[in-house]
Amino acid sequence: MKIRRVTALAFSFVTLLLAAPLIAQDSPFLARVSFEAGGLLVQGQQEVEWAHATTNSVVLPGDILWAEEGEISEVELYGGSFLAIADQSKAEFVSLQPSPRIKAWVGSFYVQRLDRSSGVFDVETPAGRISIGAGSIVRVDVEEDGYTSVIMRAGQAEVRAHTGARSVVRARERIFV
Repeated sequence: MKIRRVTALAFSFVTLLLAAPLIAQDSPFLARVSFEAGGLLVQGQQEVEWAHATTNSVVLPGDILWAEEGEISEVELYGGSFLAIADQSKAEFVSLQPSPRIKAWVGSFYVQRLDRSSGVFDVETPAGRISIGAGSIVRVDVEEDGYTSVIMRAGQAEVRAHTGARSVVRARERIFV
């Protein structure tokens, strides 16, 4: 009787352990590091120290990522959105779903949204907010003084400067904020 109970408990534990990556993959409340080259750091919302983030590390709301010099990394978000982070770039994941919101402090970022993406993907910079629609690819460069450039590769985005100015940027267009 005791052996059956231990066997059932062990089977349940192994099943849960094997299913955990599948559950996490479909969770709308987290993201994962889908690529990194060894120099990606993460600081959790309640953490003081930085830690190395590796491929498949979970990214939660409130986490800050810093790509060290020479680092290129990518974060996959639930629903078909990807954020590529270039070296010397810092981004905070303010919220993940239903509409992701990233605060880009400094550096270069590519956002790719598949056609099946839902909601709006917002990138906040010191100069304003970029709202990126589904089926879009956009590059956002944020200088140390907050000066921001937005280059649309595909799709469209709405750019709202903190001064109140609004513009729609379409494929093969560039705007400075």
